[in-house]
Amino acid sequence: ESVSDVRHKLIQYFQHLMGPGKVSSRTVDELPWLINQTGNKQQLEKCILNLEIFQQMCAKGRCFELLSYWQAVERDKEKMAEAYFSATKNLETAAGHGDVSLLKVAETYETLGRFLRDLGLLPQALPALQRALEIRETDLDPDDPLVARSLHLLAGLHAQWRKYTTA
Repeated sequence: ESVSDVRHKLIQYFQHLMGPGKVSSRTVDELPWLINQTGNKQQLEKCILNLEIFQQMCAKGRCFELLSYWQAVERDKEKMAEAYFSATKNLETAAGHGDVSLLKVAETYETLGRFLRDLGLLPQALPALQRALEIRETDLDPDDPLVARSLHLLAGLHAQWRKYTTA
């Protein structure tokens, strides 16, 4: 068997393991790298647009690796931001049907907002962080620590943007 054949079998294996809420850390480690090695840009983009892979990579501090995959599929930061925001909106639409809760959607918006903020894409980070706060304010007690965290992140974003009155 060639290296290419083995890579394709491994890709199929890791894709088979994936399901809603079932993306293992091993899959997150291996799948994007394997697909990138094949040069299949469409398949790589679909893989890194998987919000569970996105969240786990961000949680592990692997944002730089994620960016390198976006460069491999020849997308700039703005297009990447739009793609993730659209995918998160789709997740929100699906919330309540199946395993996705609105609080999980809020967590995804927060991760996206932090990621975009760290990239310096402040205008794109703002709606994601605002939506995370809106969902949490609707679903949780106003004194809940998650609501406070959302407010803190928004204030930090406004301060970074030098909009101190809004912060």
